[in-house]
Amino acid sequence: MNTIQQLQVIFSSVQNYVPYVLRILVLPWLVQIVNALLGYKLNVLGILPRVPVGMLGIAFCPLLHASFSHIFMNSFFFFALALMVLLQGKQVFWVVVISVTLLSGLMVWLFAR
Repeated sequence: MNTIQQLQVIFSSVQNYVPYVLRILVLPWLVQIVNALLGYKLNVLGILPRVPVGMLGIAFCPLLHASFSHIFMNSFFFFALALMVLLQGKQVFWVVVISVTLLSGLMVWLFAR
């Protein structure tokens, strides 16, 4: 298989995953709209550093954003990176998503001010 054919296979795979990633992005956008309408009161569900109950925020932090520009930029990069990871399969994708969420959330909980 030559380079052009390999690129066509990759492009076809990426195209197949676009609707999947867009469906995943619907939830954070819905939460953002509700949060904005509530005056960003849902942000109290975020991570509270070094407080045991604050660890609950690790589960919510992927859904909470400070503004529409914040969620737009996160969505843009999530979309691009998710498509690349999905080339390895959905199982790898979900392992990466859960691992990154837990590890980054734990680091914020441990080291944030």
